[in-house]
Amino acid sequence: MNKKIIFSIFVCLIVGIFSFKFPTDIPRCSAGDTKCIVDVSNEFIELNGKKGHKGLGLIQIDPLHIPSIGIKQGEKSPVNIALDFKDVDLIGLSNCRFTKISGFQRNPTGKYELVVKGPALYLVGPYKIAGRVLILPVNGEGRSNITLVDPELIFTFDGKAAKRGNHEHLDIENANLIFKVSRLIFDFRHLYNGDQLLGDATNRFLNENWNDIFKEISENIFDAFTLIAESTLKNIFNKVPYNDLFADSGKKS
Repeated sequence: MNKKIIFSIFVCLIVGIFSFKFPTDIPRCSAGDTKCIVDVSNEFIELNGKKGHKGLGLIQIDPLHIPSIGIKQGEKSPVNIALDFKDVDLIGLSNCRFTKISGFQRNPTGKYELVVKGPALYLVGPYKIAGRVLILPVNGEGRSNITLVDPELIFTFDGKAAKRGNHEHLDIENANLIFKVSRLIFDFRHLYNGDQLLGDATNRFLNENWNDIFKEISENIFDAFTLIAESTLKNIFNKVPYNDLFADSGKKS
């Protein structure tokens, strides 16, 4: 590659990383002001959840498009299935609200916790399933709608200061997500090659036993959603120097 082209790319990267200005349309709170941080975060999600925010590097999160989620349980599990979702949408995140945000003190190194609650989330799109759920053989391929009623997402991570050039950024380590719901509602269309009677009976069985099923597949769901939450926050924290998140950004750490 031509040296001038290499230099131009390098300069663009430097400008993109080190000349970032925090968007003026987003209010900033003082470090450690958890009430302000919760209020501003909720207002931001309400205004930008369905359209994203280019200035902050946030993609549209409602609906949140997910290319693939795979759930595979072994023979020893009561839910012994291979369940694959392709090109599905998670709908309803813009209706969720933060109830707690801890961390975000003056020193970026420490423990962080973000708690989000909402009325419902909907995972909608194509599915393919084969295997056994409790005592019932299940197979099918079509469209699905899984409703998560009263979801509560508890996202925790360890924050670590990372120096990049003249700026200090927040790195995320040991991310973990716990997902709580008051109920799951399954609606799998075209089970058993479209057998309506068997399909309806299976959906009833799944909904009657949703809690046992959720316990078995929750770890796979947590892993997928942890990656989504982690990548979304990393994209923001990699772009925004840590001190620039706060109204009193001129102060030293």
